[in-house]
Amino acid sequence: MITFHDKASNLHMENQFSIHSFLAKHFYHSQYYENYHLDRSNQLIILDNVGHAKLLNACTLLHYPVLNKQLRKHNSYPVCRAAIDISGYPADKSIQGTIKGLQQLENDLKLLRTKKSMVDSEVNNMIMLLQHDRVTPIYNGSKKRFTKLSDSKIHRHVGTQVRISGIRFFFTRDTSYLSHKSCKKYTLYTLSEYSLLAGHRNYSGRASQLDNPDLACIEFMGGLINTPILAFRCKRSYRHKGRIYYLNLHTSELYSKWSEAQSYADTF
Repeated sequence: MITFHDKASNLHMENQFSIHSFLAKHFYHSQYYENYHLDRSNQLIILDNVGHAKLLNACTLLHYPVLNKQLRKHNSYPVCRAAIDISGYPADKSIQGTIKGLQQLENDLKLLRTKKSMVDSEVNNMIMLLQHDRVTPIYNGSKKRFTKLSDSKIHRHVGTQVRISGIRFFFTRDTSYLSHKSCKKYTLYTLSEYSLLAGHRNYSGRASQLDNPDLACIEFMGGLINTPILAFRCKRSYRHKGRIYYLNLHTSELYSKWSEAQSYADTF
């Protein structure tokens, strides 16, 4: 007959962690839970994208100003944030306590999934309804934004505020001067020169500096008022004068000559 020592068997059967330490071990150190975070106040923070469609950004929504306005007003778009308070979960280190805590966590997650599905349905219905309101983007004007450096009289250019189809956007990579709401919905407020010209990086038909692999920067210069024409300066280096290109937001055509952009603008 085989016998086991009591102390040895108890050592292997004893649970060495509670539900709190179990979650901390998984969510603090695991790279597979990027959308989960356990803070110091025992709040399990869960982040998840809203809607079943690909996340929409400002460049995509230039043709849909009404949809952009509604998404900006939506409290949960583009990322839904939920929290589960695990401080009330069983704190004992027994296996039964850990299992009970996991069951309670599963029930809380089911409630959050139900609420999340309702938010997804609301956003998806909004997108399906307003995606038919496609309009031509019209440039209304722009204004450069500056910030004053501390202990200095120097004002640093941090971005450009542009108004297209009556909606305010920003060409910037510095969000320090944006409002809290604009920072929270950063993708709906900021435009990228590189994203707008991404389809023309292999622009053919004539010599184009957009084909240059050493292209250092693309700078927004302005546009033609009350037309869909925007102007960008493309430079090989920051000291290089570069060349100005004109992007037609309506037809996605790229003009390298002022006369071509002006001839299309005359139709508006």
